[in-house]
Amino acid sequence: GEPILKGILDGSYAFMGPEIVQFDITNRCNNNCICCWNNSPLLGEPNQELKREKEFELPADLVKKTIMELRKMGTKTLFFAGGGEPFMHSDFIEILKCAKDCGMRVCINTNFTLLDRDKIKRIVELKVDHIHVSLLAGSEKSYCLVHPNKTEETFFMIKGLLKYLSKLKEETNQHIYPHINMYYVIGNVNYLDIKIMVDLAMELKANSLEFTPM
Repeated sequence: GEPILKGILDGSYAFMGPEIVQFDITNRCNNNCICCWNNSPLLGEPNQELKREKEFELPADLVKKTIMELRKMGTKTLFFAGGGEPFMHSDFIEILKCAKDCGMRVCINTNFTLLDRDKIKRIVELKVDHIHVSLLAGSEKSYCLVHPNKTEETFFMIKGLLKYLSKLKEETNQHIYPHINMYYVIGNVNYLDIKIMVDLAMELKANSLEFTPM
């Protein structure tokens, strides 16, 4: 819009803040996906400094204060992603509420292992816009290969919760929020799953699916 053009013409002064901001609210993660740049077991045992860094987390008050400042600066979209699992943050739902109260478009990258029916209800109520579900597998067997610290039961739990989310969207006549994107990193342990990944996304009534080669 006009503030962007003014900034281009001025050349040295920004008349608005960034339109899109990504928050890495926590470095903590409960998964060890083999494709992860932070927690893959293929990286070997982290040193003490890295172990400490993996526990870093932003205070909720600081995140909310920043979100309110970004609103004044003209930011429209927030991504919650990064080096950790956002739902590891104990105040994440509170942070999401702050973002939506500020009129932000909200996108979340999540492995979906820490959600339950109550959290899903809140996400639908808050009208979170977009969720990238990093499932990374189309079957329970390959799920365990991609996530060595998880079990087949975790795969079926996620599948059940995604079905519940789809049903809740229909019951509330809210077919848009949230947009569910099934996200798959493709490597040598799950490349044979691609067809059943598509079938699974259709069964779960996902809105889109995305493949990224490792």
